[in-house]
Amino acid sequence: MKASLLFASVILCFWITYAAEFSCYLCNGMQSSLQVCDEKIKKATCSSHAKGADRCGIFSFLNADGIRVYGKSCVFQKYCKSNEDFCNAVSDKFGEAKDCEIECCSEEYCNYNSTHKVPDTKDDDDDDSEDCDWIDASIPLGVSGFLLGACALYAMAMVK
Repeated sequence: MKASLLFASVILCFWITYAAEFSCYLCNGMQSSLQVCDEKIKKATCSSHAKGADRCGIFSFLNADGIRVYGKSCVFQKYCKSNEDFCNAVSDKFGEAKDCEIECCSEEYCNYNSTHKVPDTKDDDDDDSEDCDWIDASIPLGVSGFLLGACALYAMAMVK
């Protein structure tokens, strides 16, 4: 009985760890088009790129100079609710942003334009936090970190 509970807790820990490693496509900086963005695309793990982000996004907005810029990244669900919410978040970091558009999805690597062939990309180990300064990265280690810790404590208690 104890062995089966220990096995179940180990499986749960691995599942939680896997769930915490949500990933999206990322293009460095703001680009002049989605095509240019796709040429610079790479993979990013949201837990290290934008802590707490739980969606992938494709977005664009008019920057303070009136130029439309495009991007792809990990994003927070709260910015996916409306273009206005997203615009407010972008404006807080970059100054005035207008005519914002965002499309969000909740599956790994779902933020690639489906009309183009998905590229071969290397995993991104670099710190690209400057690319998503508008993301609220002040959120401390999220629920997944708490669950991992609780899961580890539970597994240790099961061994006794």
